[in-house]
Amino acid sequence: DRPRQRIPGPPGKPAIGKDSPLPTEETGRLNRPAKPFSSQPAPFPSWSAMVARRLPVLRSGPRRRLAHLTPLPLQRVALDRRQIGTDNGQTNDYPPPMPKSIEDKTESIEDKIRTWLGTQGYPFELVVARAFQRAGFSVTVSEFSRDPETEKPREIDVVATHTSLLTPARLFDLNFVIECKHTADNPWIVFRTADGIKPTKTTEFLYRFATKIGHVALLEMSIGNQAQATGLFSLPQSMAHGVKRAFEDKNTDRAYQAVTKVCSGAAGLIADRQASLSPCAIAFPVVVIQGRLFECTIRNTTELDLTEVARATVFWRRPTTQSSLVPVELLTEKSVEEYATQKFQQCEALRPIIESGL
Repeated sequence: DRPRQRIPGPPGKPAIGKDSPLPTEETGRLNRPAKPFSSQPAPFPSWSAMVARRLPVLRSGPRRRLAHLTPLPLQRVALDRRQIGTDNGQTNDYPPPMPKSIEDKTESIEDKIRTWLGTQGYPFELVVARAFQRAGFSVTVSEFSRDPETEKPREIDVVATHTSLLTPARLFDLNFVIECKHTADNPWIVFRTADGIKPTKTTEFLYRFATKIGHVALLEMSIGNQAQATGLFSLPQSMAHGVKRAFEDKNTDRAYQAVTKVCSGAAGLIADRQASLSPCAIAFPVVVIQGRLFECTIRNTTELDLTEVARATVFWRRPTTQSSLVPVELLTEKSVEEYATQKFQQCEALRPIIESGL
């Protein structure tokens, strides 16, 4: 309730009293009336004026020696955006461009992942698996089996199975063990002589991956002509004896590794079936390549015939202790659909022979 006293202001300023403006709570500044609006922009202070405002600071304290500095011309300190350079003499834009958004980075990473997946062959495995599934097979992708030679687990890209009833309590499985390889820039070449390897009835039925009961079934089927008429065990009249991936270093042989791997996977699958409750199974090793396949016929020491083919069969000698021989089928991506359909029809033709007790 005490009356407000007038406080004397600084020299040349009015005193603060009852009728004088007071500071506001928000800004702490005097609540003076606003200046009238002017359409003319405020003049930009000159370089000399800006430096002059700092001269009292430079003249005081330990930096007195800097007071003699004169203002530099404005054009010497002005920065031209087009003339900002780097140490190596190259010019860059100023200010630097804004970084890409997180969405752009995500899209670029997705593109890189798609490119990498295409080179690794993972989508190709799904394409092959879908082709066999459409044909009617029961398909498994990325199945593991234990190699009976090394006791190491091996991954099989695709396993297509056709099941029949040997007896009411025993199944008879026909398995196609498939290895998928992406080789667009490096075609595969199979080698054979002019005569090639001629198949026999023993070669068609007995040189197969099978369990003990499966070998007995193969022996019985080789006696008659009904199983041979289905075409499931038929081999071409001339088989190749080797395979190589073109344009590859001598120390690297991926075709040999692929054929060896699919044979080891088939042997491991048969070993697993032998220990299961349904020990009657036969396995057919198949290699599908995403690329081109050529057949090289050696007629003499200087003459070579090169022909592009869609399918080929290699009579492969496995590098194992038993050194067994087995036919391995090679086919390209274009012939997968036709091959899967044909093999399923042949398995269906063999079904009544199996279910009748062989």
